[in-house]
Amino acid sequence: MDIDGLVTRVSKNNWADTAERLLDAIRQLGIEPVARINQAAAAQKAGLSLLASEVIIFGNPAVGTYLMQSAPTIALELPLKILVWQDESGTTNVSYNQPQWLANRHGLRGHEERIRAISQMMKDLAAIAVTSKLTDQENPDIATLPSSINNKIQ
Repeated sequence: MDIDGLVTRVSKNNWADTAERLLDAIRQLGIEPVARINQAAAAQKAGLSLLASEVIIFGNPAVGTYLMQSAPTIALELPLKILVWQDESGTTNVSYNQPQWLANRHGLRGHEERIRAISQMMKDLAAIAVTSKLTDQENPDIATLPSSINNKIQ
């Protein structure tokens, strides 16, 4: 899948485990997810079918506010979102919008370091979600995520 501004990673885990690993990693950053939108469940309520698909929405107002002060329309993209979804073959995927692509789309300038840190955070969160289940000690990404990300974003 090659869509401009979109990053997609294939997971080694099933859909539920991928979503839980992602949520755990987000919480380790000290961020409580804003919402979980289970699109498959919503489709089922409407009498339709959809493969597993959930959008996890999360953010940090101490970071996003600076971005919105500089480019108010970036509020359309915030809080951040990561999609955990299953394709027709049963493969679980994790997709998100590239933060630099979003910054360019909204003409955001002067926040290059924040955007780089957010980009790295999104990359790390996706990597954690899609890798095999390991304990925190065995997975350096999980163990170092809060200190490596939070210090750069704020």
